[in-house]
Amino acid sequence: PIRLQIPLTLAPVLLFRHYSGGLTMRGFSIFLIAFVGFSLPLVFQLISGNLMARFNDISLFSKTYLMSIGCQGSGEELLKLFVGNYLSHFRPDYLFFTGDSNYIHSTHRFGILSWVDILGLVSGICITVFTISSKLHIKSLRVKQVGPLSILLIICILIAIIPAALTNDGLPHSLRTIGAWPFVILLTSLGVWCGCRVVKAVLPIGIIIAGIFAYCLLSVYFNEYPKESKGMFGFWAREEALAARTDIDWLRFMYRYRTQDYHFRYYLMNNKGLGCSKTREMWFSLRDYLKAQGKY
Repeated sequence: PIRLQIPLTLAPVLLFRHYSGGLTMRGFSIFLIAFVGFSLPLVFQLISGNLMARFNDISLFSKTYLMSIGCQGSGEELLKLFVGNYLSHFRPDYLFFTGDSNYIHSTHRFGILSWVDILGLVSGICITVFTISSKLHIKSLRVKQVGPLSILLIICILIAIIPAALTNDGLPHSLRTIGAWPFVILLTSLGVWCGCRVVKAVLPIGIIIAGIFAYCLLSVYFNEYPKESKGMFGFWAREEALAARTDIDWLRFMYRYRTQDYHFRYYLMNNKGLGCSKTREMWFSLRDYLKAQGKY
């Protein structure tokens, strides 16, 4: 996701920097040279296809996926799929109540936004509505600085969701939108800061909310979550791997977990002494063979 997010994010960030008066031609030239230089190895890997195998499997444009849902792959169909995927990341249950449906990424007790994030969001919205409706200028907020910065952060958050919306499974997906979180944190902080400038009680309230949320999250994480998420982290796969002693056991294990590459590869690394690259090659070989046999 970051491979797509960074180029898309650069445009609004550089524009913001330019209009705020902090971008010089010399600085931009140095940045551009460094960016292109360090990006070349990544570009070569993308062209060769080494980094695209996983994306080709989970891409919105995957022919296998489109056939499975009865789509022809027309522009209109792809646009509808993309918009649906994108908007799924704004569902209330995902944002505020249960979070990601995958236990690897979520405890299913809280939304993707923490209670402090919600406080910052509510604080920012209330101040915006109050300022616009009352037509008052709150000097301490420095609206000319806060307004453009808030818009920039929101744009960067919206851009960060695009890569996840271009995939076809596990949506809404918190890990594929992880690039949004630096901007979410900054926006939360900005909202809380603005709230504190208007109502001093926001700061102690925020500290109390953060403490309560941390206690609740850690209680769930160290008690209920390990029991409920066992299967997602290969708990039983580990037991089977440790019990395997012969090549027959090894083949049975590989076939059982043929659609779960992380189980398959961890087993090879931990029990066969193979490296990460080698296990990746073996995984793709097994997957392609099983696909050809119609058993994948």
